[in-house]
Amino acid sequence: MTVRKSQQKCVNKYIEGHYDRINLTVPKGKKEIIKASADNSGESVNSFINRAVDMLIASGGSNGFIQTKDDQELISCFISHTELEKITASLSDGETVGDYVRAAIIDKLKADTAAQQ
Repeated sequence: MTVRKSQQKCVNKYIEGHYDRINLTVPKGKKEIIKASADNSGESVNSFINRAVDMLIASGGSNGFIQTKDDQELISCFISHTELEKITASLSDGETVGDYVRAAIIDKLKADTAAQQ
């Protein structure tokens, strides 16, 4: 569908009155990673970035957040790309990053519990 200049002018005027614009600069190659992640989650790059920002704001700007849903807690933390690469490299067949992190947390909890006894 071809958009007439007058239609685009109306859209631009609406956007200008209702939205703020932010130019985002990322390292080379990261744009493709963001786009692929947005595609995988079924959303636009803009909505993906907005959701990521909302999650960080909801966490109080900390290094993680806890969200409760249906008697389960979703605990999220932010790790560096280097740390993620190391975790990914050490995964067993069929193991996910979530599985790895969950097991690490359980192991740490067991060690802390044993140390307290």
